Amino acid sequence: MVYGIENPAAGGGVLVLTDAADRWIRGIAWHPQRGESIDDSGHQRCTARLRSAAWIPALPVKIVEVCPFQMTAAIADRYRAGRAGPAGDAAHVFTPTTGMRLNLALHDARVAARLLADAIEHDDQPATLDQYKHACRPLAEKLLQPELADA
Repeated sequence: MVYGIENPAAGGGVLVLTDAADRWIRGIAWHPQRGESIDDSGHQRCTARLRSAAWIPALPVKIVEVCPFQMTAAIADRYRAGRAGPAGDAAHVFTPTTGMRLNLALHDARVAARLLADAIEHDDQPATLDQYKHACRPLAEKLLQPELADA
C-alpha cells in the first residue's frame, strides 16, 4: 500500500507499508543539486518530519535507516517496433507520488482494446499501432511532464 502525503510542514512524499505490520518506509524528496545532503536528514529531523506528516506530535517513531534512493519517471522512445507496441510500464514509468500508473495503464488498455477490435473488424492492422501511439503518448507526456522536470 502506498499513501501520498501532502503536509506543508512535513513536505510531500510517500509512505509505503512493508510486509511487516508495524514497519513503514517514508520517502521524502531531497535535492543534492540544490546543495542538500543526505547527512542533513538525521534521525531527529526524520522523526520530526514523520510526526508532522502524520499530524501526531507525540507519535512513537523508531528510525531504522536513512538512505538515499532515486525515483524514476520515463516514457518510451518509441511506441512501435514492427508489429509490437509497449503498454503499461513498458510505455511509461511514473513515480509512486503521482498515482497515475494504474490510471494510465487502464486508459492505454481501453484504447488498445478499441483499436484492436476496429483493426480486426476492418482488417487494418498495420495502422493500429500508429493510432495507439497518437491516442496514448500525448497523455503520458502531459502527465509525466512535472515528474520529468523534477528528475
